Amino acid sequence: MLLFAKRYMTALAGLLLALGAYHLLLLPVIEPPGRDPAPLPEYISSDVADQWWRELFAQQDWQLDTPRILQNKNNQGVMLSQEYQQVGLKSLKLRPLTIIIPQVDKSGSEVALDDGQPTLPEEVWLVNAEEGAVIHFKEALDLRNGRLPSVERGELSGNITITRVNLHPDAQAVPWSLQTRDLFIERGRVFTNDRVTIRWADSIIRGRDLRIEMKGDLFNPGGNQTNSPWGPLDKMDLYTLEQIDVGLPTGGLWSSMKLPLAAPFAHLASAPARLQVNSQGRFSFDFRDSTASLTNGVQIVHLLGDKLRDTFNCQQLNVAINPPSKDSPPPSQTASTRLGDFEILTLEATGIDQLEEFVGEKKVELKAPSIDAFASAKRLDIDFLQKRIEFDGKLNIPTATQSIAWLKYAGYEFRSPRIDYEADSSPASQTSRHLGYLIAEGPGELTVPADSATGATEIRWQDTLKMSPSETPGEQWVGIFGSTLIESRLHGFMASDKIEIWLKKNPTATSANLASTAAATPGSTTFSTSKYAPEHIRATGHIAIETPQIKAKVDRLDVTLVLVAPSPSMNGDSTASEGLALSDSAGNPMYQWIQPPPPNSGNPLGRQVSTANQTGPNAASGNQLANRDPVTIHGQTLTSRIVLSGKQSWIDDLEIAGPLQVWKEPLPNSKLPGWHVEGDTLNLTSDAAGQVNLNINGQPARVVFADGALQGPTIRIDQKNNLVWMDQPGEFTVPTQLARVGNPGATASTGPAIEWLKAPHCVWQGGMYFDGNVVRIKGSVQLDATLRSKPNEIWLLNGNADEMHIHLTAPIALQSSNSSRSPEATIERIVLQDKVQGVDIFAKQVDQLGTPKINEHLNVPALTFHAIRNEVIGSGPGSIQSWHRGKSGLAQMASTNSSTATTSTTAESAWQGAHLVFRDHLVAFLDHSEVVFEGKVEFAAGPVASLEQRIDLHEMQGLSIGQMLMGCDQLRVYDTSGLSSTNGFLQSGADRGTWEFQASGNVDVQGRAESGNYFGNASEISYSQVKEQLLFKGAPQRDAKIVKVPESNSPTGTITAFVQLAAINPRTLDVEEFKIGAGGVGMESASPGFTAAGQTTPLVNPSTLSPSVNGRINSPSTTQPRSAVSGFLQGKQ
Repeated sequence: MLLFAKRYMTALAGLLLALGAYHLLLLPVIEPPGRDPAPLPEYISSDVADQWWRELFAQQDWQLDTPRILQNKNNQGVMLSQEYQQVGLKSLKLRPLTIIIPQVDKSGSEVALDDGQPTLPEEVWLVNAEEGAVIHFKEALDLRNGRLPSVERGELSGNITITRVNLHPDAQAVPWSLQTRDLFIERGRVFTNDRVTIRWADSIIRGRDLRIEMKGDLFNPGGNQTNSPWGPLDKMDLYTLEQIDVGLPTGGLWSSMKLPLAAPFAHLASAPARLQVNSQGRFSFDFRDSTASLTNGVQIVHLLGDKLRDTFNCQQLNVAINPPSKDSPPPSQTASTRLGDFEILTLEATGIDQLEEFVGEKKVELKAPSIDAFASAKRLDIDFLQKRIEFDGKLNIPTATQSIAWLKYAGYEFRSPRIDYEADSSPASQTSRHLGYLIAEGPGELTVPADSATGATEIRWQDTLKMSPSETPGEQWVGIFGSTLIESRLHGFMASDKIEIWLKKNPTATSANLASTAAATPGSTTFSTSKYAPEHIRATGHIAIETPQIKAKVDRLDVTLVLVAPSPSMNGDSTASEGLALSDSAGNPMYQWIQPPPPNSGNPLGRQVSTANQTGPNAASGNQLANRDPVTIHGQTLTSRIVLSGKQSWIDDLEIAGPLQVWKEPLPNSKLPGWHVEGDTLNLTSDAAGQVNLNINGQPARVVFADGALQGPTIRIDQKNNLVWMDQPGEFTVPTQLARVGNPGATASTGPAIEWLKAPHCVWQGGMYFDGNVVRIKGSVQLDATLRSKPNEIWLLNGNADEMHIHLTAPIALQSSNSSRSPEATIERIVLQDKVQGVDIFAKQVDQLGTPKINEHLNVPALTFHAIRNEVIGSGPGSIQSWHRGKSGLAQMASTNSSTATTSTTAESAWQGAHLVFRDHLVAFLDHSEVVFEGKVEFAAGPVASLEQRIDLHEMQGLSIGQMLMGCDQLRVYDTSGLSSTNGFLQSGADRGTWEFQASGNVDVQGRAESGNYFGNASEISYSQVKEQLLFKGAPQRDAKIVKVPESNSPTGTITAFVQLAAINPRTLDVEEFKIGAGGVGMESASPGFTAAGQTTPLVNPSTLSPSVNGRINSPSTTQPRSAVSGFLQGKQ
């Protein structure tokens, strides 16, 4: 290192020594002798009339004090100085110096002459050099020819000032000036390395290293300047930029762009504003197209007031301006954006793509809290005249990489590869003003803030979002294309292939409330768009909707929105309005609200609704749709008209075309089940009070409620009259929840509850009407149902009637799902009637294997089932046909064949038939299995071969063996299986039934057994199957009478017995207890050894009987009257 330094210093010393020798020794020898400078021509002053430039200076300025003037003949340039000296053939030294460069006029000449008088230029450039200048020309200087040669080079010393002055009398321009030192000229280039200060109005630019390119030179401009407002200036570069500080009108850029300030900064609308620009690169201005450029990292700070700062950052910035002219209107008369007297035309800001290992990606970024605006993109283009702004995530070069452009304004966020917006440029007074044109190309999304009318909402698309004014004045069209999704935390989401929205000016948005809105939130889009409201929404292709009230899947959606002025009672967040809400028949609000009701507002769904102030798990998670019970719709098209009033909305008209399915799942903790609708079309309309009319059409239309269903060609619902009806044939399945019968808390004593294996179902040919209280069905009504009364007893029920009425325990308000407002409705009673053919009820009992056990047929004019009391009442006259499997019937109890009375497997499985008719009515108590028949009851029973054979009272002409007849005023039949006494018999191991009957009032009975016929009458006859006891009772004044007429070949005669009481075992025919009546017992003899025919044996006197006769005797005795009675019944006498 030291060796290198030593050699370097040695070489330097040698070089300096050689230069000194040349200057001292050789230069005096070879330099030619000097000569005196050529004498300058004597100064000849121009006429005062030709000195048009004099008005540019003040009276005290030296330029008006007989200056030295050098001026071209065509006045294309003027140099003024107090003294000048030619220092060479081509050089001229002037001190001080003022250069006047006039601008061109429309004709192309700079200062034209008109009748010898000059026409002044509109603008001139003044160049002042206090210490003068030395100027070298390309040619020898000859001042006599009236022309200044082209400038080769020059140097202006000291402080230099360049000023633009407008001479037009109506000029609005503010003078523009440039200050520097030591300015150099080389042909058409002017430059300096010193500091440069450019001023106009209250704006300033500071920097160093200025370069100005000119068209030609100072006095001989080249090129066509006719269309250039900058004269000979071509380009300016300020290589080192220190400061750009621009004064703005009050309110700043946003005021001139008609952008309102955000609410917290509204008071700064009249505050002073400035614009500060910083750049690491150079500042360039191209005078040919009036474009300013900044490179290598640009930051712009927009100051409003003392502290509020908006920032703008980019890699490169190009700004095109429109310099003022005599035709430019004053700034106050234009809506354009201006920097002093310069009107900004366009602005283009760009970032850079990422270069691996060199530089990272840089975007154009805007942070403007004053208008609540933020943006980020690779390229930003603004056309201030066309009011067009474009955000692009890709640079405008072929190899650029694609990224996302992001824009956030007033809480609304746009994300898309490219966002292009053009505002309405028509005058503010024009009535046809619109929201402008918008195109967001490529996959993107729009985020709507939580404080908007729709709540926090996100809109996504895969292709394009467009907005433009429609052909209808005052209407705006918005189209979203390609797998669109609109998702709201408050209202749910909607997805489809394409969504179109038409916006129209809101007639309810008056200037007064718009002004108040602007004062409150001037920066919000509510102010800028409050005049507009959605009028029509159309979606097509794979539409899926999910809201707190509805979930839908259709192929086409068409919704019309109708605006209605809010009622005076509506204010704030209130959503309650008496005249606007959908309500039930009792006037209670219903749940067709599109927006959820607020808390504590009588929420008809009984669920908590999330709000901004809500606390709890749902609020913490931000899921405002956590508690939902929506209606689900599947169909092809959905067309609706929705009425909007303030923050309220309701469905005015709705049509769904299908095939369609509509259903609603049950609430988690609700006692009410869900429902399901199927059909071809569904039409819903509402009247002025919000009441709903609903028509469901189909082949068939079907409404399912739990396991119940209503179906037919057309189902109609009239909410105003609380009516559901069908005037055509249809079907109805009663939900088992409404068809609860029996005792729900069944015990051994109260009897079992009924289990519906198949819910009651009816078909009609006339119509069905339901008014909330009663279901009325008419026209060939057919019923069927299946129930289980005991574990091994299954009943299959069928019925026919002309009319059926179903009465409920409590009225059902249509569309009301809040069970807490009214008692839960169940069936109170069912009424069947048929005045012509009577009501037919067919009941068939089978076991779990389906083996028939009982078959019943009831026919009455009217039948009423009281579900609450568990009673059945049938009006007379009526009849019952019955078949059942069981032991030998009562008709066979007097058989003389003991084997016949003995139970056998075959006998138990034999079919027994019966036929009962009554005159007045029947009452069945289902809780304790009791049936009472009133009024001239007739009963016939006997064995039948099969279910195809029947016992018919009206067709019987005589009795067959095993048949019996009975008539009475009242007949009671009941089951004693639930009694504790009966359980004692059953637990003893006896295989017995549990049925009993009691016939009372003029009881007549007759029957036929193998041993003969028997008949009798009594005040009361009762039978207990579990006790195996048949009991005859007489009245106090009338004994019971029993008569047996043997068969003709029998050796016995007719036996007649009068008893007050007789208890008989029908299986063994043993007389277990008796009390002889006053008539005693008598018998007619029929063969030798017996009483002769026609003769009667003396009746036994009850007073001669021992006391034991009226007591219970365990074994028969032939020597006692008891034995005689026993023999009578057994046919042994």
